[in-house]
Amino acid sequence: MNIYNKQGNPTQYGFSLGYIQSKWNKKTHKTKELMKEHTTYHVKVYEYNKRFIWESFETLTEARKFYQQIKLK
Repeated sequence: MNIYNKQGNPTQYGFSLGYIQSKWNKKTHKTKELMKEHTTYHVKVYEYNKRFIWESFETLTEARKFYQQIKLK
């Protein structure tokens, strides 16, 4: 079982092990995260430790699509 896919992101197996996909913008101090809790995938966006987006999805495909649409400007 692979923990990461060809793009270097966690697979379903990796997320089940507790891995988190995240990206941080140094200039704006914004962070976006994709994680799994139980059977649900969560996408969270923070600015200076203040959450301002939190969406939940049943499938990794839906969660990844939403995660990729978020621009950290």
